[in-house]
Amino acid sequence: MREALTLGAGSLAALVASLALAEQAKHPITHADVWLMKRIGAPAVSPDGRLAVVSVTEPAYDRKDQLAQLWLVPTDGKGLQTGVSWCSDGSTGTR
Repeated sequence: MREALTLGAGSLAALVASLALAEQAKHPITHADVWLMKRIGAPAVSPDGRLAVVSVTEPAYDRKDQLAQLWLVPTDGKGLQTGVSWCSDGSTGTR
């Protein structure tokens, strides 16, 4: 399971890095580039080991403009979950 989590986290990191690169023109890295880079929190793996939830923060110089999201990532590294909703009792998530 640890190997699967590494693949999932690695896929997420690669996705975030590629999105950041695609949005930027080539230039030397600046303080603003580093400061405004998306930040990924520590994953929390579901009890069955199939999914991990991670926080993704898009920082901003003004705190009110900061954005934070939770992403569900399959631990097998096959992509992000979309269309997620939680059961009314909060016990599980569904697609």
